[in-house]
Amino acid sequence: MRPRQWLYLSAFTVYLASTFVLVRLEHGGPPHAEVELPNGAPATLYLPNAGNPFFSTNPVAPAERAPVAVVAHGYSEDRATMSSLARRLALNGYAVVAIDARGHGENQRPFDSDGVSDDIRSAVEFARGSAFVDGSKVVVIGHSMGAGAAMRYAMSDPRLAGSVMIAGLWPLDGPAPPRNPLFLFGQFDPPPLRAALKALTAQLAKTGSPEMGETYGDFESGTAVRAIEVPGQDHMSLPASSGAAEAIVHWLDATTLREPGKTVVVRDPRRIVTLVSLLASLVLLAGIGELAGHLAPACEQRPPGPGWSYVLALVGWLLVAMPVVADSAPAAFLGLDDGNILVSWLAIGGLLICGFLMMRDQLPVPAHIGRSLLAAVAAFVAIYAMYVPLGAVVHRLSLTPHREIAMIVGAVLLTPFFFGFEALLRRGDRRRSTSYAIAGRLGVAILLFLGGAAGMLPIAFVFFAWIVLVMFLVLEVFASAAYAVSGNVLTIAIAEALSFAWLLAATMPIRF
Repeated sequence: MRPRQWLYLSAFTVYLASTFVLVRLEHGGPPHAEVELPNGAPATLYLPNAGNPFFSTNPVAPAERAPVAVVAHGYSEDRATMSSLARRLALNGYAVVAIDARGHGENQRPFDSDGVSDDIRSAVEFARGSAFVDGSKVVVIGHSMGAGAAMRYAMSDPRLAGSVMIAGLWPLDGPAPPRNPLFLFGQFDPPPLRAALKALTAQLAKTGSPEMGETYGDFESGTAVRAIEVPGQDHMSLPASSGAAEAIVHWLDATTLREPGKTVVVRDPRRIVTLVSLLASLVLLAGIGELAGHLAPACEQRPPGPGWSYVLALVGWLLVAMPVVADSAPAAFLGLDDGNILVSWLAIGGLLICGFLMMRDQLPVPAHIGRSLLAAVAAFVAIYAMYVPLGAVVHRLSLTPHREIAMIVGAVLLTPFFFGFEALLRRGDRRRSTSYAIAGRLGVAILLFLGGAAGMLPIAFVFFAWIVLVMFLVLEVFASAAYAVSGNVLTIAIAEALSFAWLLAATMPIRF
């Protein structure tokens, strides 16, 4: 066997072994089961009574029931995103009800940001009526969008033991302040958000400048309040951090009057195993690219390298397309909330780029389009099968029927962008074409960030820009390998469009 084949075989072995371990860890650990809330929303119930194989069928004696935390995720996340926190709470003696908010994950109710509080309310009702948890000691926890919803609900429920807001907040406009609120934010959270959380803490603590980590007020009366800045964390990484989990466990101990000062268990071995699987998958992604290149018709002549002027042309045409989607999204029929705007922007920009190349007579039209399409679809199926099992830790990646339709239509709309992108920058030898493509992908992510910051695109894209960049760079591993074998940019573009549309359909909230 050639060295490269040994490399792919080794990566495949590591991937299979680590994924097997991940599946074992996912089904092991704190006992958990899928449940349905009173309003029909899907959720996962975690219980701390490890070792009981019948935990979901045998009710727990009242004296043995654990306090319960209702956990709500942020925008474009789901309960899998919060699973590390949920497991850590369960390992420290707390039951957890982790929800899929409406429009997210498997919850097929249309997304409505104001309605997320109702999903939390339904989870609290479930907890208070459950024979498995102590419904008299309920704490609500939320991240970002979920934090705002949790705080909004907490102001209307005086029976709660406490509330935890992770990098999110809601105005103090409810009937009463939330009971025993803890505010967490990352060191690298946006400065306006950090300032707002500090100001809210000061208002509740009735002090001018609250000390981080200092508790103000009294737990028994429900007036305790604390703000904590978690070092080394940003907005997206904070919910899964061990520092946030430890701070939350200590706060829950105080709000539910449990034993204080105990050692907090923050292990989640799934994360390390997932990282190993992801690293192996990057090697395999190059192998999938080579296979797709062999399956696709080869382009006999590859155009010369364009120089950096074509990277600037890519950025320029995307800038021209941005005002078109500033007020409305032509692809709103996808029902993907902010994903509608992202798909619309890239689709319009792609059409402009393709038109630019046609005017220069530089738009490649490969022979045997059918074979190119089949090679791309085969590559996407392999990519999908490889990454779906890893979504248990980060975000559910398998699709509901509505999301499947959005993915297929979205891929059709995104194909002009990826075809124009590849035709514009994938030129010359592998090294030069990869350099230009990476620069182009970075340019798209920067435009996404600046568009969100300037108000031309949704503000959420300020947070998502780096995630889109990571998606693009992962796709570059596949694209570079496929190009080196066949030079068929159509196969590369279709596979990229399918993969990117799949990730958008899996993560973006569904509007209808």
